[in-house]
Amino acid sequence: MCGIAGILRVTPPGEAPQPIEDSLLDSLDHAIAWRGPDGSGRFRDRAVRSDGSTVEVALIHRRLSIIDLACGAQPMVSASGERPDEGPVAVVFNGCVYNHRALRTDLERAGRRFATDHSDTETLIHAWRESAGGADAFDALRSMHAVALWDRASARLVLSRDRFGEKPLFVRRLDDRGSLVFSSVARGPLVAGAEPDVEGLADWLALGFGSRLPWRGVESVPRMRPAPRAPHDTNELTPDALDRLIERAVAQRLEADVPLGCFLSGGIDSSLVAHHARRLTGRLTTLCVRMPEAAYDESAHAQRVADHLGTDHVTLDISDNAAEDLVAIVRAVGLPIGDSSILPTYWLCRAARTRVKVALSGDGGDELFCGYERYRAAAWLRPLRGLARLLPAGLLDERNPKRHAAKAARLIRAARGLGYTDLIAAFPAETRRQLFSARGDVCERALFGGIDEARRFDLDEYLPEDLLRKVDTASMLAGIEVRCPLLAPEVAAAALRVPVSRHLKGGRTKALLREVAALHLPPETVNRPKQGFAVSFGSWLRNDFGGLRSLLDHLLENPRPLGWVGEALGLRRDALNGVIAEHMRGECDHGQRLFILMTMGIWANMIESDSANG
Repeated sequence: MCGIAGILRVTPPGEAPQPIEDSLLDSLDHAIAWRGPDGSGRFRDRAVRSDGSTVEVALIHRRLSIIDLACGAQPMVSASGERPDEGPVAVVFNGCVYNHRALRTDLERAGRRFATDHSDTETLIHAWRESAGGADAFDALRSMHAVALWDRASARLVLSRDRFGEKPLFVRRLDDRGSLVFSSVARGPLVAGAEPDVEGLADWLALGFGSRLPWRGVESVPRMRPAPRAPHDTNELTPDALDRLIERAVAQRLEADVPLGCFLSGGIDSSLVAHHARRLTGRLTTLCVRMPEAAYDESAHAQRVADHLGTDHVTLDISDNAAEDLVAIVRAVGLPIGDSSILPTYWLCRAARTRVKVALSGDGGDELFCGYERYRAAAWLRPLRGLARLLPAGLLDERNPKRHAAKAARLIRAARGLGYTDLIAAFPAETRRQLFSARGDVCERALFGGIDEARRFDLDEYLPEDLLRKVDTASMLAGIEVRCPLLAPEVAAAALRVPVSRHLKGGRTKALLREVAALHLPPETVNRPKQGFAVSFGSWLRNDFGGLRSLLDHLLENPRPLGWVGEALGLRRDALNGVIAEHMRGECDHGQRLFILMTMGIWANMIESDSANG
């Protein structure tokens, strides 16, 4: 676990190459420092390509030590390979290769000689060399990773991310010669001077996240392609077979040279992971967070599961510095994270750090095994499309977003709007047009393809760009590593081969996974409806919990509450004041929308401050 960053500078033939400035590296290093408190390092090199161009490279690393504490320092450099044509290779790596011991055995049989005792980072160097720099170099990895690898012999810099995007890596191309800058965080030289992307901002505003970053020319490094989705199995995956896949995935993720535990919400995803981890390790620490509102608190359910499994369970309390923590989170990651559960996720990780340095989680279960109630709603969007224009959604009570009336109103608005896009959006098209005069075409993407399309959107965009980004940010800021066994390629492939009708069999979400859970967990856990790791941000605003209302008021005191973002999107101040007043009177819960606007305001102010300070 770490932060990585670096620069590649290409100078054309005949021109004198300019060394990469130390001040530039210092700025990149400073931006990622929070991701790695246990160590730091830099690497520089220069090579000349066959066309005569000179390539300067610099790699930066910040380390959170988890595996091979003594020998795993980075950047890791191998001076030469076992074969004559193999020159020096250097790598910086963020993540964990879960099958590195098996890969090491295979690579040693192929003649590769390892210098470290059990570093998973060194596996990347030898896998690259063994593939002869091929596109399949990292295909055998069972990992979460963001990697930057420099091969002097070919003067190539290779950037790679894992299949689901558990680890972030952003890149900005500086010219048409191949010069670029990359970083684990969207701050500092990566974004300095970049133009805002209004369409990307509009997308981000609507959903609270975006696969398209809010700057022109700044992108996420593409994820590795998962194996092609096979046709639905004619031989149905059995609960026993799926259980064995999950068990193997958990077993692979238990290696650590530091204390390891498991986040436990009391839902079936985390409970299944905890069951296998407890059985495989013999003793396990489980952790959950206690929320102040009963409707959002799962700690009692988690305690019952922990008692059933026999774990050493710890219930942690949330922080009362919500506003201060929110500002720190946005400033660290450099993005306007729009998911309010980032706060309890961060509090859980921060409190857990006093007991463990690695935690397993159940992330990915809802997307792979159809755990969202909204998937059934997605099936009704197209049939309701014409009728919805005649239905008065505004007559339904929307004060409590968890009640059926509020959900029905959302369904009606989505059916007469952009379908699934509006169903999950914090700012559906109708609301967005009231608040903002400018909007981007990205937000106008209509999704009426039913459950399959909705699930595909969640797997391709919502999971990596919202949920996994949230978990990565919260955990790294707290100084712990979070691993997600349900995202193991074998588990994911099996889940995706099963027809959606099987996952939603009998009118239940996650029907197949519930059958697996029934092999190990009590009925009250197996049959409990999904609660979700959410917060009552709306009531927190009304009550000024942790100074959140004061933070909102502070932003509103500025004539430009969203700074340049508000100007780019055409914020209507009177409409914003109306939304806030409506929320504070309790007439409608706009908590999630206000959370997004607040993080947008914090982020915009941060960008303007960074620009002013150079």
